[in-house]
Formats: sequence, structure tokens, C-alpha cells
Amino acid sequence: MRGIDECSYEEGLEYVRKFDKKIIEIAEKLGKLVVATSDAHFVTQEEAIVRSVLQRHVGYEDDNQLEIHFRTTEEMLQEFSYLGEEKDWEIVVENSNEIAGLIEDVK
Repeated sequence: MRGIDECSYEEGLEYVRKFDKKIIEIAEKLGKLVVATSDAHFVTQEEAIVRSVLQRHVGYEDDNQLEIHFRTTEEMLQEFSYLGEEKDWEIVVENSNEIAGLIEDVK
């Protein structure tokens, strides 16, 4: 049996999507909120160039980093569209706002 690191991009993406659906299923059974997040390393895609230069300077291989920017709500909804319109809206918008509402203001 092949490991996840031996999969094609498409196979890996399908594995992650199945895993996400399982997490949502378990969370619903336990009455827990699921929130969609991303692995953002910078705010805009343009900042990928700066990060790439800095990483190459310290010895990292050049890789495509355009997808690790802070995503808009629309981009996040697109990322999780495989869950369907209701579920992606719930985990991207509703649950995120619910958790934000639980956090007190800090000055």
C-alpha cells in the first residue's frame, strides 16, 4: 500500500477531502464546531516573491508558494466547495463568526 507521500497531487487532494469529511462527521456527532482555516504565510500572493527570495537566501529550494496567502471569504468558500454550498458556508463563515463572538475584546 502506498503512503500519502507517494500519491499524485489529485490522489492527495482526494485523501484530504475524505479526511475533512470524516472530521466534520465526527465533530457533528460530538456537537463540536468545525472551522475552515488555511496555511497562510503572507497576506497577498505578491508577497510570495519576497518570501521566496528570503528562503532561497537561507538555502531552501524554490517552490510554488502562491497558494499560501491569506484567502478571502470567497476564496475559502471555493476551497471547500466540495462540501456543498450549505456546509462550506457553515464552516467558512458561520462557525468562524460564532467562535469570534466567543472571544472577548482585549486592550
